[in-house]
Amino acid sequence: MKEKQGRELLSNDHIFSEIEKKRRRGFDTTIAQVEWLLVVVILFYAVIPDALLTDRSGVVCVMLAFTGVVLVFHYSGLQKYAGRWKTWLEALIMTGVVSYVVWHSGRIVSPLLSLYLLVIIVSATTLGLKPTLLHAAVITVIYMFMAFAPATITSLGISQARLHLLQLFPFWLVAYLAAMLAYEAEASQFKLAELAHTDTLTQLWNMRMFSDFAEQEFERAFRYKRPFSVMMLDADNLKCVNDRFGHQVGSQLIQIMGKKIRTHLRGSDVVARYGGDEFIVLLPETVASEALVTAERVRRCLEESLLDTGSEGGPVFIRTSIGIASYPEHDDNLSGVMRKADMALYCSKESGKNRCSVYVGGQFS
Repeated sequence: MKEKQGRELLSNDHIFSEIEKKRRRGFDTTIAQVEWLLVVVILFYAVIPDALLTDRSGVVCVMLAFTGVVLVFHYSGLQKYAGRWKTWLEALIMTGVVSYVVWHSGRIVSPLLSLYLLVIIVSATTLGLKPTLLHAAVITVIYMFMAFAPATITSLGISQARLHLLQLFPFWLVAYLAAMLAYEAEASQFKLAELAHTDTLTQLWNMRMFSDFAEQEFERAFRYKRPFSVMMLDADNLKCVNDRFGHQVGSQLIQIMGKKIRTHLRGSDVVARYGGDEFIVLLPETVASEALVTAERVRRCLEESLLDTGSEGGPVFIRTSIGIASYPEHDDNLSGVMRKADMALYCSKESGKNRCSVYVGGQFS
């Protein structure tokens, strides 16, 4: 559940969005380089006097048109809109260009047949496995059409056809391996991003990630005049557990708290480990009275949870103090709401612990 929620949150988070944008911009640069390479190779082949080319002027015109496409897609401002649709379109255009050149340079025995690999690599590294296999299938259909076109079928025997069809194997192999490698690289990138933004002990978000989510929510709440609340939670008996049973058991207590807190929140709520035995929760679209209901539900759940110490001392109960503040009810900025939630938490501690307090006009209830 945490991994699924993490992927959903992180994929919608502007940090991951920025990573994805940089990744797409990198792909855009790579695609441009591949396309220029394609232009250079084909034009170089076209100027070779002895090269087999049935429509030399047509090939040159097609490459000039393709050069214009490259300039438009990568140097006219359109690169700012780099996305899957643009990559799809460019891959299809590249397929058409290569097919035209291959058709006029020997078809299935064309020395430029391997240029299809450039299309497959572009698709594999930017679009994923399924689109890449689809591109490979399109190339296969084009190849079969070239192999069995009326102009060549009379001179093409079955055994020769089989031999030529074996040329397709490297294309499918490259398509599969390149797509899988690209997938592994993307998964590793996500994992690194996740590790950089999660707390290793509880697997909750760390404060860096929480701050980014909170900033987004504050901007949204300010723009649309919507409320949100912040809860600060602190374990009341962690020091006693550490002193009596050791820090390993204390770490287990923190882990249980993180798990129980996450379980009793909505999918849209964001919870992070604030530090030590403190946690912080962002509750979008929630006023203070509603946040208090949630806080009491979480506190009771933690109160009913038992921590198995694995010793003769037996299990211990978890006691939690919670402080609540809301925007715009208690403050008109994010830092003020967080500070007043912390003050409310301090009030819970001073009032006997294991309770929830809401900041209200300098007082607490």
